[in-house]
Amino acid sequence: PCALLLIDVDRKVSAFGGQSAEHAALAGAMIAKALLERARPSDLSARISPNHFLLVMPATPLADAHAVCAAVRDELPRICESLGGSISTHSLLL
Repeated sequence: PCALLLIDVDRKVSAFGGQSAEHAALAGAMIAKALLERARPSDLSARISPNHFLLVMPATPLADAHAVCAAVRDELPRICESLGGSISTHSLLL
């Protein structure tokens, strides 16, 4: 079995530059760090676009995939809060 965790980041536009390149880079770095800290050595993490992240977990039992997914999902609200609520995230585990 192979599990896939997809994370989509939506940047909220504000009058104060909510979509600046620096802000996008910071959001991307924080999410990439969260994925890499929770991934196993056999997992593959990729940023497939500026707003989309993918974690591929080959040969992963469903329970293990759910554990990794839950750990990442627990971190996402903290990332959103630390960026002043200027982004929202959505995740999907397949």
